[in-house]
Amino acid sequence: MMKKIISIFALICMVFTLGSCGSKGVDFNSLKENMMSADDSLPSMKTVSDKSENAETLFKSLSDFDYSGIESFFLAYASDGSPYEIAAVKLKDAGDLEKLETTLNNHIGDRVRLYKNYAPEYAKKAEKAIVISKDNIAALIMSDKSDEVKKAFEKSFK
Repeated sequence: MMKKIISIFALICMVFTLGSCGSKGVDFNSLKENMMSADDSLPSMKTVSDKSENAETLFKSLSDFDYSGIESFFLAYASDGSPYEIAAVKLKDAGDLEKLETTLNNHIGDRVRLYKNYAPEYAKKAEKAIVISKDNIAALIMSDKSDEVKKAFEKSFK
């Protein structure tokens, strides 16, 4: 009987320990700062986030994902219209991650088509953009130093 009680107690402790893993421990502001500082060649950037006035409307410029499923987001984009964007979106439900990733990839496709019309050299840069994710956070990276920004994203989860 005592072994059963100890086993149940150990199982409960393990469940609570595993439940505390993941991006819930990721400081979203630190994630943003780490990602942005990883590319020292970025031009002047404007940033919007879930803290901005009209956040839901601003989010629509990045994704058509249902805003009610968003816990936090930021989008930094080049002030001069050049092809540099860094964004991260934290979902309320990690089960929606694949759908969010699809919308971010669609955003990249939209940018590529836009740039092809007025600045073909920008389109080539935009085509190299990537979408990455971990737990309930997805990120879009359109940068000359995407690998460094990706590493900063991944490091934020350790």
